[in-house]
Amino acid sequence: MKFSTIFLLIFLSTHYYSLALISNIRAINTRAFTRQLAKSQPVSTDKIRIRVQKNVNGQGRIGDTILVSRAYWLNYLQPQKAGIIISDDQIAREQAESAKSIAEDRAKAIELSERINQLPLLTIRRKAGTSGQLFGAVTDKQIIELLVSQYPVGMVSAKDLAVKEILTCIENKSTGVEEECTIAIEELKKIGHFKIVMGLHHNYSASFKVEIVKEN
Repeated sequence: MKFSTIFLLIFLSTHYYSLALISNIRAINTRAFTRQLAKSQPVSTDKIRIRVQKNVNGQGRIGDTILVSRAYWLNYLQPQKAGIIISDDQIAREQAESAKSIAEDRAKAIELSERINQLPLLTIRRKAGTSGQLFGAVTDKQIIELLVSQYPVGMVSAKDLAVKEILTCIENKSTGVEEECTIAIEELKKIGHFKIVMGLHHNYSASFKVEIVKEN
């Protein structure tokens, strides 16, 4: 084989190897550039509202409305069936309904407090010893039942009432009128005059007075 032919073969093989090497380098650089480009792209800030249907640690409990990324919803919450998408319009409707319900409950609480405050002195008759001590205390449940019984059936519900405080009233012996009610007690255990403070919804309260007398 002539020297020129050998030289040509060496040149061609070297050139082919160089082209292959350059091609590989370009492919590697292209993949690296693509990965770097993906990393440099801004993360989507698109958020969606989700109504939680399963307790999710660090996110919310059943019934909560949370704001999460679309990726978190698609990759985790949706496959786990841990929530449903809720629209802004639906949230607005729920808020409006909630505000209406609260306003109605507040109006009922105000009306109920006015009714209770206008009650006359109520009388409870119980068996008692010579010292005035009752044979068994008057319970909160009995107080509420007494209060509900003062109104037509269905007008006042026991579930809307709670005994908040019981005060002992000092009676003016000459006039028979209670002048002050200041000493708080836990239960009605003796004969006397008392002021019952009732707790209502939305932190409203009302009060009425009772007298406990010895049953003949």
